[in-house]
Amino acid sequence: MIDSGSDESLILNYLQNLGISHIDMLIASHAHADHISSMDKIIAKYKPKAFIDPGIPHTTATYQRMITAIDKYNINYYEGISRKINLGSLSLTILPPAIPLIKGSELNNNSVVVRLDYKDFSCLFTGDIEKEREGQLLTESRSNLNVDILKVAHHGSSSSSSHLFIKSVGPKIAVICCGQGNKYGHPHQETISLLQSLGIEIYRTDLNGTILIKTDGIDYQIFTEKESIRAPPAVKTEAKTTETQEYKYAASKKSEVFHYISCSYVASIK
Repeated sequence: MIDSGSDESLILNYLQNLGISHIDMLIASHAHADHISSMDKIIAKYKPKAFIDPGIPHTTATYQRMITAIDKYNINYYEGISRKINLGSLSLTILPPAIPLIKGSELNNNSVVVRLDYKDFSCLFTGDIEKEREGQLLTESRSNLNVDILKVAHHGSSSSSSHLFIKSVGPKIAVICCGQGNKYGHPHQETISLLQSLGIEIYRTDLNGTILIKTDGIDYQIFTEKESIRAPPAVKTEAKTTETQEYKYAASKKSEVFHYISCSYVASIK
């Protein structure tokens, strides 16, 4: 599990509804409250086998509660250095941290960045990294960046998601986690426009609600609170350019993902 949000009852109830009985590994991308506020409760209930974070202390009560829970339940702690973790047929690659630490936006830019691979399916989780850290990853880990699904950095902020980084990642799907009507204006239009210009399908928690992705390692499905769709196979090639449209449905020229005409995303499809 990566990050925990700030609504502990929502997170715990959702995990229970999914039938999650244990957590092998818990990762905090960084110590900002919107990413770790529920960590102490999750640790207390699930007692994960291992915990990873960037190793950058923070002074908030939220962070201290998390650290106290790790100590109380004797959770194995690991700093987010470059490593590969095999969990059966699933693997996690922790990409190299910023060395030295990036100053000025320390917690965000030094987030733990994780690549997940399951057979032919892949995702990249970027925490709140910004363009400076993206540039480092392009230099140090470009070969690990290309994936099927990207969790867009920093809630879709324009301080992240450079053109070169997004093009190098080359995802078919971009997921943006942001609160509806948030005071930061996330996601920023610059980020949305960039993703659209590259033909990437966008899913947003502020518009689509909860987003669930299921995969057998070859194909994957995306479920939202509004609809469920069939996505193209998770192959390591560029998406084919096709135009498919049927009565009462709409589709992007860059994807085989279909949307109901009533879906709020249809207006932005290219």
